[in-house]
Amino acid sequence: MKAAGWILCACLVIAGATLQSGVDLPGAAETVIGWVYESKPVQSVIVEESSDRPKLPASQIQAIAAAPGMGVFVIDKDVLGPGKKPAPVLQHYLDEANGKPLPQLVRKWSNGRTTSVDCPLTADELKKAVGK
Repeated sequence: MKAAGWILCACLVIAGATLQSGVDLPGAAETVIGWVYESKPVQSVIVEESSDRPKLPASQIQAIAAAPGMGVFVIDKDVLGPGKKPAPVLQHYLDEANGKPLPQLVRKWSNGRTTSVDCPLTADELKKAVGK
């Protein structure tokens, strides 16, 4: 049986078990859809190499400069705290941006996942990307 067939079988078994258990399907579906589609950024961080900032487009420099006013932290990938290590609270964001072209907008979502994208080129795009 092909993979799609196995997936369909598994879904049917799960659906049957769910129906027999008496779970409120509309409520459960609404919850799952909320997790997937209505997740919002709860923390946003721009990871940059500050020495590269002059090479960026002027509009992106302005967006990065406006970021703190939108509740977005801006951190340099090389700034180290005590013990010559990044602050533990920042390490997750640095890890997410590692190996990607900087600057990166790293967002932690309300559903718990973390994503990284190229930093928007304008302040308006950044505002939209962080849900402001």
